[in-house]
Amino acid sequence: MNFAALRKKQTAWGCFILLAAMAAALRFLFSPAGKTEQLKIVCGDPAAALVMRSLSSDLWKVLNGEYVEFSDCCGSQAQFSMAAGEVTAAVLCPDAAASLTEQDSAYVILGPVTLDTYVVVRRPNDRKALRTFGYMNQREEQARCLRENYGSGISLVPMFPAALGYALENGAVDAVVMDVLTALKLGYPMKPLSHDMVTSVMAVRRDKLNDSGFLSFLSAWNAQVDRLSAEDIRALVRRELSEINGEEAGDLWMPTTMRCLRLTLPHEENG
Repeated sequence: MNFAALRKKQTAWGCFILLAAMAAALRFLFSPAGKTEQLKIVCGDPAAALVMRSLSSDLWKVLNGEYVEFSDCCGSQAQFSMAAGEVTAAVLCPDAAASLTEQDSAYVILGPVTLDTYVVVRRPNDRKALRTFGYMNQREEQARCLRENYGSGISLVPMFPAALGYALENGAVDAVVMDVLTALKLGYPMKPLSHDMVTSVMAVRRDKLNDSGFLSFLSAWNAQVDRLSAEDIRALVRRELSEINGEEAGDLWMPTTMRCLRLTLPHEENG
């Protein structure tokens, strides 16, 4: 084990935590008294982001809110924003949400938000047995599912999500785990990673659970989820792919169990 590298990593994380704490303290000290904090919703799950983007843009104006997307919910940008208390609620993978709530009791988890949005992707016309898999770093549930599906003898390589497609195309791994929307943009053969797997949840600040702005957002989310059928979701994906590729997208394969779900508050679940 490289202890010097380990010490550097620990020091870096210590500095990150200290900076986050300082940012939160400064926000508290210099925020004008009585000023209403802006509603800020962030999303690190592409399937949930698809539904978020389908909400009326007027919603955020009415709520004096802001919507932001992160490319990696386990990345430093997302972690710093959450630690600094800048975010009202965030759609995160279960591993990132669990890590957040273990370190910061100010957040509570709602959900699940999405199910079965991960797929295993391989290169076209490559029929050899899959032995080496790339998966999203810090997503231990993905690693567990891969071992369960392909056996304990496989090799698993954690990667930044943005590197997965490159690693697959260049033969560094035999297959990768991706969210289905990213995989559709790549256009390679894919199959579901699992069934009934929670792929994202929502972490919400406890002190914002009953704020009118957040409750209005929650109501809008639930109404949109109720309204969108499986075919509506396909239409949203087709439109997005068409805009990216500059041509009309054809029929799409998507996991039949992939879903976005309604969200309820803790007291509603218990009641």
